[in-house]
Amino acid sequence: MSAKSYPVPKPLWDALENVLMVKSKELIKDIARTLKQPEKPLLDAFKANKHTFHLIDMEDPSNNTFECEALLCQSAVAHRCRKPVLLGQKVCPEHELWKMPSVSQKPIVKRIKTFEGETYFVDSLMNVYTAEFERVGTFQDGILTLFEMEEEEEFA
Repeated sequence: MSAKSYPVPKPLWDALENVLMVKSKELIKDIARTLKQPEKPLLDAFKANKHTFHLIDMEDPSNNTFECEALLCQSAVAHRCRKPVLLGQKVCPEHELWKMPSVSQKPIVKRIKTFEGETYFVDSLMNVYTAEFERVGTFQDGILTLFEMEEEEEFA
């Protein structure tokens, strides 16, 4: 990436800095609420540091998801690691030596989540699978239809 310089009008830059500061303070308050800690010490520590913001001209921002692209094959369905990565990196530190496995024999699936929080996977034929790659239904026109299996009791 080559260093480029673009002039930004001062009022626009000041407005951007103000928005970033407000959003930073909102984030700090949210973190304090989540951790059930008082927000004042966090805000004081934030104010004590001098904050400068930099714009980065990225060649193709659509390609940068800032998520680890390593495939994890821990169950029948491989999925991405998705841990945060540094700018310009494709994988997180945990997967620095990771190499793309051959997945040409494995079907490509999309993940869907139900309102109840259950996760399923849909293949190109619209078959629905669990994480153990057990077929449990179909997905047509945005409607998830799950099969209900009943086991017959054996009578002696």
